[in-house]
Amino acid sequence: KALTYSRVLEHFYRPGDLLTGYTATVRRSDSVGLEKFFDDICYSYPIRAAIDDAWLVPLRAFHVETGIDIDHVKKRKGDFAKDELAKAVNLQERNALAVRSYLDTVAGRPCLVFCVDVEHAYAMAECFREAGVEAETVVGTTPKDERANLVKGFRDGAFPVMTGVGVFTEGFDAPPTSCILMT
Repeated sequence: KALTYSRVLEHFYRPGDLLTGYTATVRRSDSVGLEKFFDDICYSYPIRAAIDDAWLVPLRAFHVETGIDIDHVKKRKGDFAKDELAKAVNLQERNALAVRSYLDTVAGRPCLVFCVDVEHAYAMAECFREAGVEAETVVGTTPKDERANLVKGFRDGAFPVMTGVGVFTEGFDAPPTSCILMT
């Protein structure tokens, strides 16, 4: 079963306990906010303040026009339907454009590539390798030891690009990362 707020509270919280919570995701796609479980938000540290205080680096964003129309892709609970989105964006030409954009803009920088689904993650890594850029893939089914070795390799600079889907979102820390590619 998924570890939800409710299950955590059922499992660990006892009346009279002091309960504190921390999150980097105040607004969730399931519309369940922290206010359901906590009376007060006692501290908030906005991204802009963290940048100003030098805990985060200033963001620079680049938009690459792919010409792919995703207007027909349905949404579910505010997010694109993954299966439909994958069909629309996991195209060799589009993937190659993303790789060319990486090479033209930030070549060599340690980069995490966020993909739509597992097939897309492997296709993107292959596209990088075809362009002469070492790339590895980590997905939810990657065995624990293999995942640990790949993450260590990325952190240590053994390869500059790591593609994945749904695994670099919460609690992932790789300080050398200097580029995020949303594909």
